[in-house]
Amino acid sequence: MLRQRWSSGMGVLVIAAFYMVLNEKRFGSILEFGHNYLPEFTRTETGQFHLSYLAENLKLLFRLPQAGENSGSLYFFTSNGMAFWLVTPFFLTMAAAWGYGMVKKRKEYLPVLLFLPLLAVVHVLFLCCHKTLGGWHFGNRYLMDFLPYLFVGFLLWKPRDKSFDQCNVPLFMLGSALNLIGTVATYNAWIS
Repeated sequence: MLRQRWSSGMGVLVIAAFYMVLNEKRFGSILEFGHNYLPEFTRTETGQFHLSYLAENLKLLFRLPQAGENSGSLYFFTSNGMAFWLVTPFFLTMAAAWGYGMVKKRKEYLPVLLFLPLLAVVHVLFLCCHKTLGGWHFGNRYLMDFLPYLFVGFLLWKPRDKSFDQCNVPLFMLGSALNLIGTVATYNAWIS
């Protein structure tokens, strides 16, 4: 099977080779991509990755926007993320599809039903051992890296009827609106 599909991975290999050459030219190593030159990592005793960051970063993944003190408006955090499920409601949709798959499609997709969520949890735990959750930005940019493989599982697990798709329209609208508002608020805070 791999022999028949080897060409489908060529694009990824070309991009990886390009980044390796770029990293070698810029930093002297194909595995270095600039983090070891940033002051927030070079001036800390615990380094870029450490278990001491885990608990605090896990809390940051669930923090909600704050209400303004006098205006009643929402304050969106511009550093190290916020409630991942609010900024990217697809995580809620994916969890519902996973639950449906565990109940209805367990025999058919059991390895994928178990492996992909486990892989996502391991991914999040490693990310939370990083000194920052992405620095200055809106949302949780580091969590976007594993959405492609979760999306594959989502397509396998989700119910086939249209009612499931229609239930997700409000979540899509919420995510789109929140990301638009949050992005504008983040850049306004940066400019002012």
